[in-house]
Amino acid sequence: MSRIRNLITLTVSVAALAVPTVATAAVTYDDASVGSVGKGKVQSLFGWNDATFQEKVKSGYLKFYSKHTMSTETRWQCGDGVQSRTSTVKELRALDVTLLTNAQDKVTGFTLNGIDQSKAGDLISAEWTGAPDVEYCPAGDFVGFLPDVFTSTVMPGVYVNGWPLR
Repeated sequence: MSRIRNLITLTVSVAALAVPTVATAAVTYDDASVGSVGKGKVQSLFGWNDATFQEKVKSGYLKFYSKHTMSTETRWQCGDGVQSRTSTVKELRALDVTLLTNAQDKVTGFTLNGIDQSKAGDLISAEWTGAPDVEYCPAGDFVGFLPDVFTSTVMPGVYVNGWPLR
């Protein structure tokens, strides 16, 4: 019976030691890519020890991104109704990231502040849908333009150097 008690004690002790690792490996963010990433998650993703992790972070090697979709629906009135053509662009956009550090100036994690509006994105895809041309009116005369409709959406997911963080 004492062997079983010792085994249970050992199992509980090992589980208790694992909790801090799980806590530092956390990744949480909302639909706008605002949240946090623990250093343990990035270390385990790349298989780095602490020294390599610190070196990579301080050199600016790590880049955090989210995918972003922007659409513009151009609308116009024809004699026989409304027509439209929508352009949709998907980009990989850099995130604004704040380093979290401890008293020894070691990076302990990252705060994700959403898309960095000061940087252009990298094109993933672009497409057109709807009418074949702007001002196209299949059965009536072109009357005039209506207000455009713009949508901008951050797509689910945060990436570091191209690898998804989960």
